[in-house]
Amino acid sequence: PVDNLHAFVEHVPHIVNEIIPTFEDQPLAVVSPDAGGVARAKLFMESLAAMNVPNISLAITIKHRRQAGEVEAMNIVGEIKGKHCIIVDDMIDTAGTLC
Repeated sequence: PVDNLHAFVEHVPHIVNEIIPTFEDQPLAVVSPDAGGVARAKLFMESLAAMNVPNISLAITIKHRRQAGEVEAMNIVGEIKGKHCIIVDDMIDTAGTLC
């Protein structure tokens, strides 16, 4: 048996106490960089909401790949315009999603 260990216990309080106050009450979107990470991003969003962070929404990036490791286009499902975005992923390989 294996347990999936999340770093949310450390990350969420830090983000709530140190980062979100700099947003000056502007809305926040938690973004999953791919369909496979939606459950992780949703859990992260719910963790922020449990700490009374207001104005949170969820968005998902849909990638259209030309071939493995090469993204031809990306679409966002959900509203991110005018929001501070926190991208929640399990690991960063090439950082292509962030660029």
